[in-house]
Amino acid sequence: FIPETILQQQVRGEFRHVTTLFLNLRDIYTHEQLAPFVQTIFKLIKTYGGYLNTIDFGDKGCTLLLFWGMPTSHENDIERVMNFVQDLSQQTQVTFRAGITYRLMYAGFVGAKQLRQEYSCYGRGVNLAARLMTTAPWGALWADEELMQRGQQQFHFTPQGHFSFKGFPELQPAYAYNGRREEANLHFHGRMIGRQVELAQMVEFVRPLQNGRFAGILIIQGEAGIGKSRLVDAFQRAPTWQQRFPQPPQWLHSQADEILRQALNPFRHLLHRYFQQVYGDTPAANQERFQRRLNALLHNPHIPPEKRDELRPKLTWARPFLGALIGQHMDNDLAPQMEGRAYFDNTLLALQTLIQAESTHRPLILHIADVHWLDETSWQCLRQLSRTLTNYPVAIILTTRNETTPAAMGLSEPTQTINLTSLSEAGLAELAMNLLGHPPSPRILKLLIERSDGNPFFAEQILLYLREQEFLQQDAPHLTAMLLPMDVRAILIARIDQLAQSVKEVVQRAAILGREFDIQLLSYLLRDMPDLHEKVYDAERASIWTAVNQLRYLFKHALLRDAAYDMQLKARRRELHRLTAAALEHLHARDLSPHYGELAYHYQQAKLDEQEGKYATLAGHQAVDRFAHEDALRYLNRALELTPASAGDKRFSLLLSREQVYHLTGKRERQEADLAALEELTAQTDNAEQKGTVWSRRARYADVVSDYQAEAAAGQAVINLALQVGDRALEGNGRMHYGIALWRQGHYPQAVEQLTQALTLSQQSGKQNDVITSRHFLGIIAYEQGDFAASKANYQELLTLRRALGDRVGEASTLNNLGAVANFQGDFAQARTHFQQALHIRRETGHRQGEGALLLNLGVIERNLGDYATAHAYLEQALPISREVNERMMECVVLANLALLHHQIGEQETAVAYSRHALDLVRSINSPLFHSAILTWLAHALTAREHYDEARQHYEEAITLRRSIGHTHLVIEPLAGLARIALATGNTHQAYAYGKEMRQILKENPSLNGTEEPIRIYLTCYHCLLAGQDVRAGQVLQTGYELLQQRAALYDDAQRITFLDISDHREMIQTWQNNNQQTVSQKR
Repeated sequence: FIPETILQQQVRGEFRHVTTLFLNLRDIYTHEQLAPFVQTIFKLIKTYGGYLNTIDFGDKGCTLLLFWGMPTSHENDIERVMNFVQDLSQQTQVTFRAGITYRLMYAGFVGAKQLRQEYSCYGRGVNLAARLMTTAPWGALWADEELMQRGQQQFHFTPQGHFSFKGFPELQPAYAYNGRREEANLHFHGRMIGRQVELAQMVEFVRPLQNGRFAGILIIQGEAGIGKSRLVDAFQRAPTWQQRFPQPPQWLHSQADEILRQALNPFRHLLHRYFQQVYGDTPAANQERFQRRLNALLHNPHIPPEKRDELRPKLTWARPFLGALIGQHMDNDLAPQMEGRAYFDNTLLALQTLIQAESTHRPLILHIADVHWLDETSWQCLRQLSRTLTNYPVAIILTTRNETTPAAMGLSEPTQTINLTSLSEAGLAELAMNLLGHPPSPRILKLLIERSDGNPFFAEQILLYLREQEFLQQDAPHLTAMLLPMDVRAILIARIDQLAQSVKEVVQRAAILGREFDIQLLSYLLRDMPDLHEKVYDAERASIWTAVNQLRYLFKHALLRDAAYDMQLKARRRELHRLTAAALEHLHARDLSPHYGELAYHYQQAKLDEQEGKYATLAGHQAVDRFAHEDALRYLNRALELTPASAGDKRFSLLLSREQVYHLTGKRERQEADLAALEELTAQTDNAEQKGTVWSRRARYADVVSDYQAEAAAGQAVINLALQVGDRALEGNGRMHYGIALWRQGHYPQAVEQLTQALTLSQQSGKQNDVITSRHFLGIIAYEQGDFAASKANYQELLTLRRALGDRVGEASTLNNLGAVANFQGDFAQARTHFQQALHIRRETGHRQGEGALLLNLGVIERNLGDYATAHAYLEQALPISREVNERMMECVVLANLALLHHQIGEQETAVAYSRHALDLVRSINSPLFHSAILTWLAHALTAREHYDEARQHYEEAITLRRSIGHTHLVIEPLAGLARIALATGNTHQAYAYGKEMRQILKENPSLNGTEEPIRIYLTCYHCLLAGQDVRAGQVLQTGYELLQQRAALYDDAQRITFLDISDHREMIQTWQNNNQQTVSQKR
């Protein structure tokens, strides 16, 4: 038998790239035994193509020879033959072994034309396939190197060694096939029409990858069906731009989910493929694949050594967070130890680390489709990536239907946008030519223009509809526009109606599951339908969907899925959703947690309130734990709607979770409303635990809205309740809140007492979060009181604890605090080190508020070191960030430090302007300590401009504020300012009085920790005592000089030169030298 396509060939033979498959069957000796197997072969040939050339019973038993790529080739012939073998092994009971090759061979007729001839292939590929077949063990498929190289992106192969085969002088490598990779292969067929300009723009977009830099984010916008995915696919397969790279960039593809929009869904989807997870396989097998893939990256020899050393510990740390996203829970999973925010931040950091690591050995392109369905947490991840990939060869491509700006998406530069528009008339004509194989008639082209509006997908669907209806035949000249449905959705429904009824049933069932669906779930739902897989293939051949991998399929277009879904009656859809939910419960009974959201969705569509409420509750609590605020509010709100008022405990739990979300997202009015509802619920019960929890939440709320008296009252209420019921953990929580409230109001001794008790109680009851909070505030209080040793000890303990917990966000916060302590102790080099370490973490985790605070702190350090240009640069970076995150206190501090810097470099008018702006802000914030600092720095600038009366007023107000909060050791700074005014106005008597008061403070605090300009204070005290002819002036000068030298010794040579060049420091050195010379002269 020779197919018609071969008989019609005009040439006897040609050279073609052919895939050869040799099969050897075990225990098949007769034609009767062979017949069922051959029927399966023919059925699969209908699906995957291929040409059965020979069946033979010889010394090797029964063998079959098949070819792909002749007489007709396809761009995916290797994929076809591998899927053919995979399905053959699943659909037959016969054990076989196989050899497969990919070679350039002669394909054509052989033999005497008059007597006998056959159509076949000849070449080394046939012989090698036979040798591989006979060497492979039973049940195995062995491939040659040519096929392995072309198929390894889609299929797993394992090297089997090199073999000596008859007819081959050199050793031949062999590779065993181990299954399909869990990756999408959604290539389009045919040539792309009319997008050459956009392709050129994409080529330019990725050019920075050649230099190892971040290309940025490219947003491709356009209506449904306009060709966004087609453009990305054509770009990925275009060979010209990839030839610029030693190795073509690797691609990571994912897609947003239009139904569930689960937190970080596209990244979960991406990781599922990246780690080769198989739906329906055992957890142990999936975890083995996860560990193997991550270990391969950890030990990849192509990663540069310096990057490898940096990334290995990060990847090891990231392992449990990456695993959790795909349902793999490690023994060292840190989830139970972390609050939602910390765990979420670390999850984003783990994703970032994986992408960075992959890009270090080969440039990487991350493609996410349909981001108009993206959840907010995924947007946060993308924003973080855009800020942290600057020095990595990564490009991000997003496709969306929405016409929006990068700024509206919250994306940082660099971003580019491509807006896809409709095809021209010429473009539609070319598209029809590609699809039909001949130019469209003027009537058909006119119809396409009128009905498709230049949309390529719509035009394709119209043409497919016309072809299926046989309206394109030459004997149908009566075609008119009236034969075509008026809208595209009707066309899609008409196409679905053309399917066989059983196939249509499969399509409609699949539509219930979403655009991408799991064949295992569909198979369970249709377990009584015969030949289900064949019907799935029928729909694939009809271009309804495409295979993502062996177990998942994707509708070709969202509109196709929508049409199949909407054409069903509502009652039928409800029943199918109910059946789907029940199937999910059955298939995943061992662990339903990854499917809570799906179950809630399907039960909602099924109108089964009780079951929906159950899973909405579970999904809501799960989302809170994972810091997925958007998901949490959606599920919790729905669960509350479904929970009756009589179910008090359930409503309490739901409200408590929602209050947590409102707290974290800053929605204070809604948070207050939920607290009121919780208080109303607890008023009707004697549950002490619930009452204590609500009082604790009330204290937390009062703190963030700066109602410190209310916070103190709530903290005391928690303590009293805890003492009544003997709950030490609850008592520790109450004392913690009470201590914070006391500190906020400036009651330092009482605050320390409460927080110390809170720390002890929390340690005893194992409440790590309260331990962290208590120690944190004890460190702050010690710092503000000038007890820097105690402050440093608390922060070092805290740093150790946070590192043990893997809390990167908390680690950065504590490093920041240690830097502040070192700064106030005058160890600017150590402070700089702490701040830079913290800044690195803040930028890694995309924490903008923390980044701004650290830029501010580094600006202060560089100013203290005398590098005013660098200091100014840091502060100028911090200012817009403070406004971006709406952090008024940070903005106030930045402005004040800019004021002090401009004062120190002699720009007094600018200094006054910055100070007044900061003063306006601080008066609305209520921070006495910083208020006094701004008043002091404003007075410095006013004194320099000789506005003595106003300056004196501000200095005196600063002194009053500092004494009111017990900061007597910091009174010396504004006091020195008053002394300088007295000296400048010739009031030596008053200056001497100030000098004596200053000397007394210096005796108690000679290092002047906590002051901004200690050397200037020593100089001022010296001049005041000198004005009063006090013999102790020289000793003050000597102490100040020694302090200067002590601090200068902390720096390297370059830093020391800059530090000693500060004007006050130069003056101190010169004054000390002059004083010493006078002392020597007097002795002589």
